[in-house]
Amino acid sequence: MPIIKFVDKIKLFILSVKNKINNIVDKIIGNISIKRSNNILQDSLDKKLVFNLSRSHFPTLKQLRKLPQFLSIKEKTTIKFLSLVICICLILLSINFYLNHIQIVPAVAGTYTEALVGSPQYINPLFCQANNVDADLAKLIYSGLLKYNDKTQKLEPDLCKKYEISKDQKVYTFYLRDNLLWQDNEPFTADDVIFTVELSKYKKIKSILGNSFEGVKIEKVDDKTVKFILEKPYAPFISILTFGILPKHIWEDVTSTNINLVKYNLEPIGSGPYKVESITKDSEGNIRSYLLTINDKYYSKKPFIKNISFIFFPSYVEAVEALKTRNVQGLSFVPIKMEKELENKEHLNNFSLPIQQYTALFLNQDKNDFLKNKEIREALSLAINKEKIVNSLLKNKANIVNSPILNAKWIDEKNKKHTFNPNKSKSLIESLKFTKKEDEKFYHKKITIDGKKQDKQLTVIITSANSELNDKITKMIKKYWEDIGVETKVELLENSEIKNRIEEKNYEILLYGEMTGFDPDPYQYWHSSQIKKGGLNLSNFSNQKVDKLLEEALATDDFKIRREKYNEFQKILNKETPAIFLYQPIYSYMIDNSIKGVKISNIVALSDRFSNISDWYIKTKKKFTFNSFSF
Repeated sequence: MPIIKFVDKIKLFILSVKNKINNIVDKIIGNISIKRSNNILQDSLDKKLVFNLSRSHFPTLKQLRKLPQFLSIKEKTTIKFLSLVICICLILLSINFYLNHIQIVPAVAGTYTEALVGSPQYINPLFCQANNVDADLAKLIYSGLLKYNDKTQKLEPDLCKKYEISKDQKVYTFYLRDNLLWQDNEPFTADDVIFTVELSKYKKIKSILGNSFEGVKIEKVDDKTVKFILEKPYAPFISILTFGILPKHIWEDVTSTNINLVKYNLEPIGSGPYKVESITKDSEGNIRSYLLTINDKYYSKKPFIKNISFIFFPSYVEAVEALKTRNVQGLSFVPIKMEKELENKEHLNNFSLPIQQYTALFLNQDKNDFLKNKEIREALSLAINKEKIVNSLLKNKANIVNSPILNAKWIDEKNKKHTFNPNKSKSLIESLKFTKKEDEKFYHKKITIDGKKQDKQLTVIITSANSELNDKITKMIKKYWEDIGVETKVELLENSEIKNRIEEKNYEILLYGEMTGFDPDPYQYWHSSQIKKGGLNLSNFSNQKVDKLLEEALATDDFKIRREKYNEFQKILNKETPAIFLYQPIYSYMIDNSIKGVKISNIVALSDRFSNISDWYIKTKKKFTFNSFSF
C-alpha cells in the first residue's frame, strides 16, 4: 500500500535524526565538568536528565529542554540547521503527496445556454427530421438501440447491450440493457421498440422513418430481446437503428388523426441523458425556451452539465447578437455572412464540421430535350468553376464534391473529375452542330418539331428555393453558362412550391441539397425505381447497370465488395453526367470556451454535435486518489 511505504520512510528519517542527537550527546557527556557546590542539587538533576539519554529509547521532552545548556554555539547551530532541514523536507513531502493524489475532474454543475433559430413543433423521433430545432431536442431527450460515435465513425450499442446479425444478413437480434427506465420511472421493454417501429410504418401519420421499415417484420422474443426480420439482405439497415424510441405506455392510445396534437410532442418523455425540466412561454402562448436537466434514470454515463437551456430566436440576427453579448453560450448554426461579426471574439470556439449533405444541379432530361444530349450535360458541367463558388460565395465553408458519395473511404480518387474548362464546353456544344454568329450571344440549332424545321436557341432554366445564397449561386452559374453560349433563366421559389415541383418533377435543372447518412447508400436517390412520383431520383436518371450495382451493394455487408460497386456506380455517373455535383456544406458551430470537453470531429446530422454531450463540463472539483502515488 502506498501509505505504508510513506510511513516507513518517515520512520527511517526519525531514526536517523535520533542517532545524530545521540552522537552529539555522547560528545557533551565527555566534556561535562562539575559546577559550583551551591548548585550541586540542581547540577545532579541536570546530569541525571542528560545521562538518561540512552540509545535504547528516544529522549523525553523534559530531557531535550535541558540539552541547550550543554551545547556549544557550533552544536546549537548544527541542531537549528538540522531542524530547518527537517521542516523543509516535511513541507516538500506534503506538497509532493498532495500533488500526486489530488486530481482536477469535471463536476456535475452549471447550465449551458444555446440559441436556436425557429421554434419546436414535434419533438418526436417520428417527425423531428423535418425541423432542426425538434431534432436537437429529440437528440438529448430520446435514445435509440444504437448510437453513432463521431470519434470512431462507427455505430455502437446504446439502449441495447449487444446485437447479432444472422449469416444470411436478414435477421437482426437486439438484446436490451438490464433495468432500463423511462424518465417517468416506467420500465423500458421490447414492447416499446416494437410499438415505435409499427407506429412509424402506419401510412396515415406520414413519418419519414416509416419508409425505412417497409417489408421489415419485428418480433418480440422476450421483454429484453427483439428481432428485425428483412425480406432480403440490406446492408445499410443497421445504420437506421439510431432513431429514438417512444414509450408505448404514453403513446399507445394516440390515433392517426390526433397524433400531431398530443401534448407529448412538446412535453416529451424519453430515455436519453436529459429530460424536460420546464418550458417558458410568452403572453401569446408561444414557447420561448426549454430547460433540460440530467435524467437521473439514464442508463449510461451521466452528463456533467446539470442543465441545458435552449432559447428560441426568430432570426439569426438576434441569435448572433445574443452570442456576441454572452447572453447565450452557443449557437447551433452561424450563417457564413455573419461569421465575420464573431471572428475576433476570443471567448468563442468555432467548430467547422462537414455534414453528410451535397448540393448539386439535377438535370431533368424529361423536361428539356437539349439535356438528353450527354455532350450538353458535360459542357454545362465543365463550364462551372466550383472552386470559385466555394471560395467567393461560401467563404471556404464547403468542400468541392464530384459524386454523391462523400465519405473518403468509399471514394476511388482515380475516378475522372470534371474540371473547369469552358473552351472544351464550347467545343462539345459545337460538335452537336450548334452555331452562333460573332454578334450572337447564344448557340442555336435547327430542330424538327412537328415535321417542321425550326431554329431553336440553346436555353435552360434553373429552379431553386428562394434564399440569399441560392440567389448568388444561380447568378454565378447563369454567368458561366451564358459565357459558353447557353441562355440561362433562373426561377427562385418558396419552399412550399419547391416541394410541389419536386413531387411532380416539374423542373429542368434543380439546384438542391440531398442528405446522406452514416451509410453512403445512394439507392433512394439514384435507382430507377425512385423516378416515380414522390421519389427522390431528382434527375429521373435510369440506367440498368447502375440499378444492378446499387442492388448488389445492398445485398452484402462486405466493405470491399460494396466499395467496388459504388466506385463503378460513380464512374457511370461521371460519364453520363445526370447531375453536376457542386459542394458539401461545412457547418459552423460556435460555443463559449467556458464549456470544456467539447470534441466534435464528424457529424451526420446537425444534431450529432451533441453525440459526446456526457463529456462536456463547466465546473471542476478536486478529487483525492491513491492511484498515482509517488514519493
